[in-house]
Amino acid sequence: MSALAPSPMSDERKLGIVSAISATFAISLAWGLSSPLISQHLERMTSSGVLLGWLISLAAVATIVATPFVPKLLARYSVRNVMGVCIILGAATIPAMKIFMVPEIWFALKFIASCAFTVVFVVAEIWINSQSPEHLRGRIFGMYGAALAGGMGLGSGLAVLTGIDGWSPFLICTGINLMAILPLLIFRRASVPQTTPSADARFTAIWTIMRAAPAIMMCAVVFGAIEQTMIYFLPVY
Repeated sequence: MSALAPSPMSDERKLGIVSAISATFAISLAWGLSSPLISQHLERMTSSGVLLGWLISLAAVATIVATPFVPKLLARYSVRNVMGVCIILGAATIPAMKIFMVPEIWFALKFIASCAFTVVFVVAEIWINSQSPEHLRGRIFGMYGAALAGGMGLGSGLAVLTGIDGWSPFLICTGINLMAILPLLIFRRASVPQTTPSADARFTAIWTIMRAAPAIMMCAVVFGAIEQTMIYFLPVY
């Protein structure tokens, strides 16, 4: 007896996946531009590779701090509202860096931006996962990963065209970040995860997952450390 053919995805689900991938592509594009922008300006201000290393560590800490809050946020607010507010918050830190060319303030702004965009990426991945049928999930997440990598690469290349001096690169980076809101506004018919208060929406959930799959988590830690080191140190050294 032949297996039943998987049912096709609805247009609403397809739009949901497109919305999430498009939004994160725009953010990764801006991230690719901001990384050399931040690292080279910080090098000019401090001439210290140590501070640049601490900045990378701070971004990692922000990820750990922000991620456990996602279940609580989604239990109270819609996916679009959570992503939209965090995109605006993260984008606002870029012009603030230009206004306040002080390393200590940059560290605070970088922490805020990393927290905000961590929430965006986690929510986007929840969105994609919830809308992807099981037989296509791996392929769709492969497309998502390719979009992020492509955005980072294009953003770094864009830095060659914009340079790092003056307001232009900061404003362009801010504008690209804000473009991430457009898919959320345009694709109003897109299906989104139904978020309701749940007993599982607790801050300790991430630690439960880490204990359940330590090998996978350690691979992610090593990959993240190598990736962030390359992104921030290569433009300087």
